[in-house]
Amino acid sequence: CETLEWKELYSQYKKYWKNIGTVQIPHHGSSNNYNKEINSKKPMLSVISAGIDNQYHHPHGSTIEDIESDNGYIIKVNEDEDTELKFKISEN
Repeated sequence: CETLEWKELYSQYKKYWKNIGTVQIPHHGSSNNYNKEINSKKPMLSVISAGIDNQYHHPHGSTIEDIESDNGYIIKVNEDEDTELKFKISEN
């Protein structure tokens, strides 16, 4: 069952969707803010930014499970400099 928010997002980006391969998961991977449909059209590289010892234990286990069950790839980024994620974009 697609949500209205997902339909609106997808309709805005539909013609670009084949070129989108990375998404940042909102609100540190909270289960209340993750929409499972983001990885349903195709597996995405899902970037989650959350503190190492955050009091809410983000990212939530159900968010991780949902991404993995849709064959998504998870990159967790936190204050540890070894988790820095950089992309070099070329026009070729």
